Amino acid sequence: MPDDDPLDTRQTLLLKIRDADNDDAWNEFADLYTPVIRNYCALRSVHQQDIPDVTQDVLATVARAIKKFEYDPDKGTFRDWLFIVTRSKVFNHFNKKKKQPQGTGRTTIHQLLEEQPDPKEQIDWDLEYKKQMFQWAADKVRPEFKEQTWEAFWQTAVDQVPTDTVAQSIGLSPGAVYVAKSRVIARLRARITTVTGHLDLPPNVA
Repeated sequence: MPDDDPLDTRQTLLLKIRDADNDDAWNEFADLYTPVIRNYCALRSVHQQDIPDVTQDVLATVARAIKKFEYDPDKGTFRDWLFIVTRSKVFNHFNKKKKQPQGTGRTTIHQLLEEQPDPKEQIDWDLEYKKQMFQWAADKVRPEFKEQTWEAFWQTAVDQVPTDTVAQSIGLSPGAVYVAKSRVIARLRARITTVTGHLDLPPNVA
């Protein structure tokens, strides 16, 4: 199969980290997902000095539970599962502290972290998750493309510059700009599936 076939690459990293002795896979997993977990903790007002401990707690839980995780799009994604784990660890953190986060305006822990998350909480998590996946994938695939191709993609897909304007500025036809953009997006999606099992890009990348 081609290197960018999402069905061929799906769940690769999630499968690798099931092997507790695969240090390279775990290091890659931690590098990729730690920023998402840390940013969520910060949004939920976990004190800065406590964020590393909560993050490590999340990663340890993933290490113990990943062997039982099965990717089934009908039941939910790894992103959703990691959100539940992270949210639970943040709740446990405040429960142990017996105090509410600063600056929330809430009066109890249970008001802050209800059994069912606030829709905005899920939206914030999903957006941060997708942004991190995009940044990681962009760093990985950029060396595969000529600078002109990458500029065509970045200016049209990320900066939202009109295709005709980009074509003029980088010396390509509008059709060539569209093809370049499509090639890079396809490669980004394929790369992301190697770690998430599904095709995730931020909404601003179009």
